[in-house]
Amino acid sequence: MVRKRNRKFQLSLSEVATIVVYFHLSHYREFKNYYLIEIKKNLKSEFPKAVSYNRFVELMPNALTVIDSFLSNSCLEKCSGISFIDSTILKVCDNRRIHSHKNLSFTNFFLWKKPVKGRTLQLDYSDNVNWSFKTRCKVFKDIAQRGKSSTGWFYGFKLHLIINDQGELLSFMVTPGNVDDRNLKVIFPLSKNIYGKLFGDRGYISQSLFESLYEKGIQLITKLKKNMRNKLIPFVDKILLRKRAIIESVNDELKNICQIQHTRHRSFFNWAVNLLSGLVAFSFFPKKTSLNLRSKDNLQLLLSP
Repeated sequence: MVRKRNRKFQLSLSEVATIVVYFHLSHYREFKNYYLIEIKKNLKSEFPKAVSYNRFVELMPNALTVIDSFLSNSCLEKCSGISFIDSTILKVCDNRRIHSHKNLSFTNFFLWKKPVKGRTLQLDYSDNVNWSFKTRCKVFKDIAQRGKSSTGWFYGFKLHLIINDQGELLSFMVTPGNVDDRNLKVIFPLSKNIYGKLFGDRGYISQSLFESLYEKGIQLITKLKKNMRNKLIPFVDKILLRKRAIIESVNDELKNICQIQHTRHRSFFNWAVNLLSGLVAFSFFPKKTSLNLRSKDNLQLLLSP
């Protein structure tokens, strides 16, 4: 009879999820230093059964469903009638390594001969050498895709977000990097609980998308391209369209403070845990970027014709 190891978890799933989420609220840039210093030493009394770092990395995928459920049920806010939509890229490798994700073949390769005692090293030129190096990213193989944004090419995913005027998350979706922002399979699930006005950038200009959302009670408002005819829009919509930078600030906080993007992942599930826990941590921010539309002066502006 073959014995199989079936070790019980010393840490509960709630503790694992708490440790992962708290990392995004700390000042640490690397999870290993955070766990070894902050959890194992500074917070030893709060987590007396903290396991080793390698064991904790093995436990992280088990908390994925817990974090996802908590994010969907407790961290997403309600729509206020004024929403902003945007997408941001999530790279899984550096731009200089995009081409290394393809199969590389080398012919006429220089080979080093084994050194012989008493002789110097020599180069041997071989005409019939054909080596194939498969350096495909195994972690995200057949999952991530190559896409192009306003800043250039990238290899990874896209995070689609909708927020309200107070900078709170309303809905989100993760897609491969080659998915268009105007894809109805992305927009419809995102806007399921959205109503009123939805502001986006020029990447969301589409007559069919506008009509589809209008039938659902959502008015899509975007800036015009330079080669498009000018059209009249209400003065309030013009002002709110200029405030669309609020969602750019949210994307910046998610990447630079919550660290939802880095290129050091060795597991797809740990990448997903890092992303979802970053979104959960963002919902706990005491102060978010807001348009302050609840004030009396701004409220009068919105009520004006």
